[in-house]
Amino acid sequence: MEKKTELTYARAIFCIIIVLVHAMTGFINDIHVGAVQKKIVQITQIMLLSATPCFIMLSETLLGMRYSKHLPKNFLTKRIKFILLPYAVFALFVILEIYFDPAKHFSLWYLILNILIEGKFFGWFVLVIFQFFLLHMLFYKVLDKMKPLIPIVVSLAISFTHALLMYYSTTYLNWWHEHYILYNRTIILNWLFYFVLGFYIGKYYDVVIEFVQRKIYWILLLFVASAGVIAIDFFKFEVYFNESNRFDLFVFSAAFFLLIISLSKMLCHIHLTFIYMISEISFFIYLSHQIIVEHISRGLASFVRYPFMFFTLTTIFTIGFCIGLAIVLSFIPYVRFIVGRNTLYPMVLNNYSLKQEVKESTN
Repeated sequence: MEKKTELTYARAIFCIIIVLVHAMTGFINDIHVGAVQKKIVQITQIMLLSATPCFIMLSETLLGMRYSKHLPKNFLTKRIKFILLPYAVFALFVILEIYFDPAKHFSLWYLILNILIEGKFFGWFVLVIFQFFLLHMLFYKVLDKMKPLIPIVVSLAISFTHALLMYYSTTYLNWWHEHYILYNRTIILNWLFYFVLGFYIGKYYDVVIEFVQRKIYWILLLFVASAGVIAIDFFKFEVYFNESNRFDLFVFSAAFFLLIISLSKMLCHIHLTFIYMISEISFFIYLSHQIIVEHISRGLASFVRYPFMFFTLTTIFTIGFCIGLAIVLSFIPYVRFIVGRNTLYPMVLNNYSLKQEVKESTN
């Protein structure tokens, strides 16, 4: 299958945006920030939160592109190794950080149950992605035979209704708290629309992208209209819920996803090596950046009077720290899997291989 470079770019862009989103949190929480500035940044942050569902949806787009009619034998095994194992390592890090904090008093078993097993920490999105893998295994044949419109509309109705009830209905929310063993942000009903849409975008990728490029103004109109709905919910109805499973993010995220891929298709003609690097370790950045960004934000607190500079520096420093950490870990035996399935190790190894030394000596 031909490699779609624009998806590599899109993955990196979603990753950068989500780091920026968490850089904004440091700004919002600063006591020196005025109420008006805070509101503007909050609504911007809510819209940019769509990068998380887009990042998750991209995983299913790639599966729909490659495996809409068959599955390889090691499909699940490989994903356990490169998805669940890094998740477990970061969960254990968070557990130990909390456990040894003298200001916090939790038993080790309580932390293991809540963080590692239930996913109540920043790595919760991994459990959603893994559920996508399981859903793909179970339903790819069914979805492959169906026309896209009905599954997309039905899944949107299910996801929207679930998210709406989770926000407005205490009874519904409590029912899930009592009967669902994992973190409630991982409930698959909320992500079903992204799964189905991602599958069909991947399956009919070339047709979809050609349509988007022809009808780009309609996608932009959908994007602006859905952004308007979010703004109305925020300013008029005071829906300040600051999480990526908001009920008004579904259509906005779908339009945002298609626009970012279209933008990436234009950008990929320019070889931006830093984009390749970020995309290569995007999963690691996604998992590690929230540990780092909090400390970077505090260190750059003096720039908070200048929002653009604060956001830019915090994002660059956080991503830079994550990349440096990823490079170090990628060369440590039995630890490099934390960084994910990337080419950092074989790339450098190839540069310093015996064949390369022989070649250089003969020149």
